[in-house]
Amino acid sequence: MEDTTEEPCSDEQLSQYRPWLYAAAVYNLAWGSINVLFPSLYFEAVGIEPPNYSGIWQVVGMPLAGRSLPMT
Repeated sequence: MEDTTEEPCSDEQLSQYRPWLYAAAVYNLAWGSINVLFPSLYFEAVGIEPPNYSGIWQVVGMPLAGRSLPMT
């Protein structure tokens, strides 16, 4: 039987993606924080009526903002 396991990527190979991952973290932190702190801001910006249950929109922002934090 043939060994089909792949070698893990080196830090050098993954370093090309580092700027994109940092940008994604900043975006997630900003968008998630805006959803939590100002739940009706998005709806006002696009010109639609905010929902009566803004707490649910805030719950969407919590994991989004949390996903931007480092997991060490």
